[in-house]
Amino acid sequence: MELILIRHGESTANVAHLTAGRLDVSLSDNGRNQVHHLANYLPGMLHSRKVVKLVSSPLLRARETATLLDLGIPVEIDERWVEMDYGDFDGKPIDSIPRSFWESWMSDIKFTPPNGESVASVGVRVREACNEVASASYGDNEVVIAVSHVSPIKAAISWALGVDDSASWHMHLDTAALSSITVIEGKPIMNRFNVNLFLWRAGL
Repeated sequence: MELILIRHGESTANVAHLTAGRLDVSLSDNGRNQVHHLANYLPGMLHSRKVVKLVSSPLLRARETATLLDLGIPVEIDERWVEMDYGDFDGKPIDSIPRSFWESWMSDIKFTPPNGESVASVGVRVREACNEVASASYGDNEVVIAVSHVSPIKAAISWALGVDDSASWHMHLDTAALSSITVIEGKPIMNRFNVNLFLWRAGL
């Protein structure tokens, strides 16, 4: 089976250069356009495989993305795929966050911003969700799609690679980009990361 990970399209917070952890914002017009092109790309990538489950973060920008994919199956909300909680830094201009806090985040996966969540805690809940998918009895031609955010998707890739969550700081993930993990006999293998050529071709 394959687990496809989709980052939501561009949000209004992305446009405003704000941190958006639990800040519940909608997609921008450009973000909806991005997801339109992603939805057109997916059938060719899937070939004859069947999407049997579509899960989403509970946040609006992810739910909008999942709905716009128009896959013909219900969107199931899974709290484990929600974005990292930036606590007191949520909704703030990115360049207003003190450099000392960025350095703490990047050097210690257990660092927790005031009233927020650590990289390590994101990893715990995402790995639980990934292990649940890997242990389920999906067929070789069946696909699960999770629509989520930067931090959870990086955590899932770290899970697939068998590395700790500090690896997330060495990854870059674009809006509306697609990554995927093949699971063979319960073992994860990363086979795509940050696929967005369909956006480049559309000038997005």
